[in-house]
Amino acid sequence: MSFAVLAKEAFLITLPVIFIYIAFKKKYKMLIFTFAPVIIVMSIFYLPNFFRGDNIYKGLILKGHSEQKEEKFDFSLAGHLYPDYYTFRFDRENFLEQYKNIKKGDEGFIKSLMVKKAADNVEADSLNLSERFVVSSYLFVVHVARFFSLEDIGGVFIFLLGLLGFVYLKRHDLFLRNLLAWWIGGSIILFSYAALVGRNHLMDFGFAIGLFVSMGIVYLLEIFSRHFNWGEKNKLWMSVFAVLIFGYGLLTIDHVVWGRAYDSDILRIHTYADITKQKNIKEGEVIATSIRSDESITFNLLTDKSLIIFRPETMEKIISRGKTEEVFDYFGIKHILGYSDDLSEKIAKNSGASIIATSNIKIIRPETSSGKSFLMNLVK
Repeated sequence: MSFAVLAKEAFLITLPVIFIYIAFKKKYKMLIFTFAPVIIVMSIFYLPNFFRGDNIYKGLILKGHSEQKEEKFDFSLAGHLYPDYYTFRFDRENFLEQYKNIKKGDEGFIKSLMVKKAADNVEADSLNLSERFVVSSYLFVVHVARFFSLEDIGGVFIFLLGLLGFVYLKRHDLFLRNLLAWWIGGSIILFSYAALVGRNHLMDFGFAIGLFVSMGIVYLLEIFSRHFNWGEKNKLWMSVFAVLIFGYGLLTIDHVVWGRAYDSDILRIHTYADITKQKNIKEGEVIATSIRSDESITFNLLTDKSLIIFRPETMEKIISRGKTEEVFDYFGIKHILGYSDDLSEKIAKNSGASIIATSNIKIIRPETSSGKSFLMNLVK
């Protein structure tokens, strides 16, 4: 478990959940053998950084940022509130004035609370007890709903298989069944009501979900086998058939997920990356772009180029204030990418930066083999 936490900090939430369950069951020997290695490994590799404040979940739960200035917040956290790094560092007051309108509920009650939650995470605002309960309950419902989601879990069919597996595992290993249920349920409660985390954490429970679904398939086959008095040969063929049906279901879900991905801007990002790699961009030269933060990670992996996000409205403000050259020199920006034709021309004129590509580009679609095309068109 300690290595899991070192790999992904979200697993930090798992430790107290599992500790409480094993202690509650009075399995003290198991508790020692489970958590002694955790204490040793984490004391050496993890806790020094944790107590120095480098853990995002410690900060969200314990509000351990009080000793820090806002300027020292990691923008991966501050970016949930501020549109870009420039606004966060140099135009914060103006942005917070606009934020007050959202906080009043002009864009809806839930939206205002979620924005306020993001502000609370970076200590730009604070949630009172009733607001925190509403936000936490909303996040809890979101986390639970993902267990029925077609794209996240595979839909209600996969959920029902998992539910059958949950029942089946009770007969064979009640302790393990309850441990997995406690792990999932307890973690979701802590994510929602302690850390106020809304991102998808289903992958953290991949082992448990996979086990429940597998046990569900086994239980379903047993039910049919007893009802129809199947022999061993028929059991084998029905097992193969069940695996094929299950695989077909997963392919159908993949079809939906990939369809949504292709409908998004992912192909645009790949096109931007292809064009960028054709340019002679020297090491250390920074690219200013308007793409989203998550898209910038993909772009960076594809190109290995330095980039910084400036929202179009931020660029408009910088130009209107006559600070384009100053800002570009400060960040070392030499190129721009992804802005409209008009805005790109204005930025280039005021800064001297080169235009890699505007948002008005022809999307390059990757070639697909006839076999893949046939399969994806067959599975709908």
